[in-house]
Amino acid sequence: MFLPILREAQRQRAVPNALCGSGRLDVKPCRASPNYYGNPGSGVVVPVGRHGTLAVASQEPQAIGPFDRHLIEVLGSYAAVVLDQLGHEQSLRERQEKIEALYEATQRLLTAEEFESVSTRIHKLLEDIFDYPLQNTGFVDGESIVLDQTSAEHAVGVPPPERRSTDGDSLSAQALRAGDTVVVDDAGSLDNDVEYGALRTATAVPIGEWGVVVIGKTEVEAFDPFNLRLIEVLSGYAALVLNRLDREATLREAKEEAEEASRMKSALLANMSHEIRTPLTSIIGFAEVVGTETSTLDLPTGSPLPDCADRIEQGGSDFSIRLRGCSTSRSWRRARWSLTPNRCP
Repeated sequence: MFLPILREAQRQRAVPNALCGSGRLDVKPCRASPNYYGNPGSGVVVPVGRHGTLAVASQEPQAIGPFDRHLIEVLGSYAAVVLDQLGHEQSLRERQEKIEALYEATQRLLTAEEFESVSTRIHKLLEDIFDYPLQNTGFVDGESIVLDQTSAEHAVGVPPPERRSTDGDSLSAQALRAGDTVVVDDAGSLDNDVEYGALRTATAVPIGEWGVVVIGKTEVEAFDPFNLRLIEVLSGYAALVLNRLDREATLREAKEEAEEASRMKSALLANMSHEIRTPLTSIIGFAEVVGTETSTLDLPTGSPLPDCADRIEQGGSDFSIRLRGCSTSRSWRRARWSLTPNRCP
């Protein structure tokens, strides 16, 4: 009777030795105490690629011949191909799910209206898609990097990050200055005063000039390049959003300053109009009186007095009209004055 068994080589109980390399292990008759699979008289264990082993055993000695052993080897090879294909398909599905999650997250990220919501949405995506023991985001505040969001497993033993200088030797500062992703195989080997606990492999991805995303693992193991690329894309979108929010904040400040200037201009024009029109009315009235009186006087021929009085009255009236128009105008810059100097004889 044959007993096919798929499992890890180092966990074999039906054979006296572990399988090494990619060869075949023939099992001799075993008279030891029966194990879970009974007491097989003969058997063959073949590797199934990197996934495990395939064991075939019989209670009869010499029951598995050369042809049967060859068939078992072929079966193990086919099983390895199928498992590789299934693993590849699973990997593709996981990547597709991550891409879809990144697309949805970037759509939400692009609609952010506040700086705080950008950090929250970045960290939410990191928690939903990736399962790294350490994930945190920090942002630049003056000449320091300040932690904003963090999540760390208890086993990591990393204390809460402190405010770090942008000119320091911390992993975040290095990535921020380089403007590119920085990967460290052993965080403990870094020459700085940061306490990394059980953290080993770590990477920092800059968010433009605004901040840094830091992820880490407790094993000395390379990060999946695909995952790093997704985090870089996410950080790039976050930098675009933060740039937009900064420009909008600058525009709002400029708009508020312009509105304040407009209010001050309106108040100035109102006060100026009142202060000018009062004496201007007196000047115009006095010019009218002078003009009226000169018409009753017997003045020498060519006397300039009537013409001067007329010019004063006319100029004052024109100025009063223009002043009234400026005080009611919606735009000071659209007001146009034209002054033509005339010499009074």
